[in-house]
Amino acid sequence: ATVSVLYWVGGVTMPADIAWLEATTFVVCGVLSGGLLYYYTREKWRTMEAAALPILYMSFYITFLPIGLLIADISYGESVEANSTDTATDADTSLYDPGLLVIWRVIFWATQALSWVILPILQEYSVAGEFSFKEKMRRAVKENVKLYIIMGTVLGVLLLYVAFVSKEGLSKGNLLGLAIAASNAFGLVLIILFLGYGLTQLPRSLWFYSNRDYTLEFKRWSAPGLHEHYETTKLRWADLQSFIHEGVQKAASTNDQDLIDQVNYLVELLDSDTSPRDRRLASFVDDTDTSSCDVAAKGGIVKLHAKILHLKSELEGVKYQWKTLLNDVIMLEDVSKLDETSRGPTKDAGTIRYLVEFYQLYLRGVVMKAGAVISGIISVSLLWSFGIATPVGKYSLVSYLVVGGGDASRMVQIVSLLVLLPYAGLCCYWGLFKFKLFEFNLLVPSCSTTANLCFTATFLCRLIIPLCYCFLNICQLATPHHHIAYTAAVINNMNAINLLGESFNRFLPSAIIIVSGGVVTNLIPKLLRACGLEVFTFSDFKKDADTIAEGREILARERSSRARRAAQSERQRERGIQRGTNPLTMGADDPEEI
Repeated sequence: ATVSVLYWVGGVTMPADIAWLEATTFVVCGVLSGGLLYYYTREKWRTMEAAALPILYMSFYITFLPIGLLIADISYGESVEANSTDTATDADTSLYDPGLLVIWRVIFWATQALSWVILPILQEYSVAGEFSFKEKMRRAVKENVKLYIIMGTVLGVLLLYVAFVSKEGLSKGNLLGLAIAASNAFGLVLIILFLGYGLTQLPRSLWFYSNRDYTLEFKRWSAPGLHEHYETTKLRWADLQSFIHEGVQKAASTNDQDLIDQVNYLVELLDSDTSPRDRRLASFVDDTDTSSCDVAAKGGIVKLHAKILHLKSELEGVKYQWKTLLNDVIMLEDVSKLDETSRGPTKDAGTIRYLVEFYQLYLRGVVMKAGAVISGIISVSLLWSFGIATPVGKYSLVSYLVVGGGDASRMVQIVSLLVLLPYAGLCCYWGLFKFKLFEFNLLVPSCSTTANLCFTATFLCRLIIPLCYCFLNICQLATPHHHIAYTAAVINNMNAINLLGESFNRFLPSAIIIVSGGVVTNLIPKLLRACGLEVFTFSDFKKDADTIAEGREILARERSSRARRAAQSERQRERGIQRGTNPLTMGADDPEEI
């Protein structure tokens, strides 16, 4: 409705296909954002902070919108250019889409506020150990002071440059352009790192995982380290549970009712997520540092609460990873046995199981190899356009598909944009998580925390606007005379500062091809390992036969243990039915077994 009013005020009649595309974008992004948030929080949303869900929904929504809007923006600009005689670099602003002009400005400033202020504060607020809103907010702001100091220092240096070195001066427009250019430059650096990695590794990963035997060996190679992490995390959680129970008596001796209530809250928080088996194991380990968490000491209960929240998130994440790995290995081993015996999919195991086995047996290799080839072609086209064509100003394959020298049909434009722009975003974000640089970069279906989701939304907000600029650049459309509203809302102001203006933004993305070359030659993984960072290469597990054998043994034990528990539960169910008792709880003390 808002967009319709903006068009009516601006007196612009939209082509039917572009108007339909914009309307569809708003609806699809709304549904996608809600579905994504539900997928990751359907077991957690009731316990999340009151403001978390609306802020996260708005963050996802406002970062998905630019993909569809940029497609409509480019199509509208091309249709206007085809019917206009205006060829000046400063095009008439009345020829821009008035609705998109306002929307781009709203999206830009909203993403800046979300990524630099709102989401970082919400992330720290959700993991703060304080118990009151005021104290948690104070802690969240305090933890983000470092970020604000760094931002202020960088902007201060740029302001000094503009004031005393450059010719532009400190006018109001130049200050706005400086802020936009600085934010865009930071996003471009992230895109160079993550997109350069993703464009190369995504096709290679698809090709690698198309081989079922390699995939099974890789998962076996991953099992020992993940299993050790899982068991250690469970023991640390159980140890915290024992420690807090001991603190109940200390809290009671203080006669401080607020402290007693806080300790009881932590007891409930720990007991609700600790199985009886893990509590029994707690007496065998004491590797959780609780020396600074004396509940009776000043600030001790706060530190303990923060430690519990952090460990709870870690435990849920590693538990999900381990169960997923075990399920994948069981499936792959069963499918390998079916392949060896040439029996085909199991027909009496249910429709879903049959379809999964059919895919694994007959379609997996073909589908993933086809995906690897297609994604490889797209990656080469994007790398050529980023690394070669953009600096030269011509020969861009992406520009040929999207613009086609002015002869591209509307359908070719839309299809090309629907494929190329989302793929670039996918590679960029995929590369972000594969680097494993950060603590909060693990999203767990059903039970992701506010901190995990805030981290994800923060980087989406920081990446999406620069990614749109890069895409316009490789399409050779980042100039005013193309009548694209994005250029008027963002780029025109940014180019007011020569230091971070057109030349900087035109040549900097060319470094993507350098990053991709370093990934292909394994130079970047070696450099990152030298810095103490964890980066996986496909040749690692092939060189470690002992780890693969150890993983095979661990997974075999876990599979046997799961089969015994299932058989025991079935016997208990049968005895319960015969005796008329509850078959779900009879004889089982572990909620996980129930």
